[in-house]
Amino acid sequence: MRVKDWMIKKVVTISRNDPVEKALLLMKKYSIRHLPVVENKTLLGLITESDLRQVSSPALLEEMGLDQIMIKNPVTISPEETLEEAARLIYRYKIGGLPVVDKGKLVGIL
Repeated sequence: MRVKDWMIKKVVTISRNDPVEKALLLMKKYSIRHLPVVENKTLLGLITESDLRQVSSPALLEEMGLDQIMIKNPVTISPEETLEEAARLIYRYKIGGLPVVDKGKLVGIL
């Protein structure tokens, strides 16, 4: 089985210029814990629920931008890889979300 057969294709994303509050609202609205940061479908980073919890005070939220909070080089996988390889990456890096990237563009998430 390939990643492309199991990935979520309609990914909720955010821009690095969006406020942190928008990230919080999107995560709550869509009940998600991982939010890819993109520009023209190119993956720039990943915001996680735990990242946002660390800066949850109102003063920090106003001061910080998403580019200061996001994981800048998240672990990714190709849509052609096997689910076994995806599972290995998730286990090895102890992550809960895996962006799927094809030719530099975000195409899904596991």
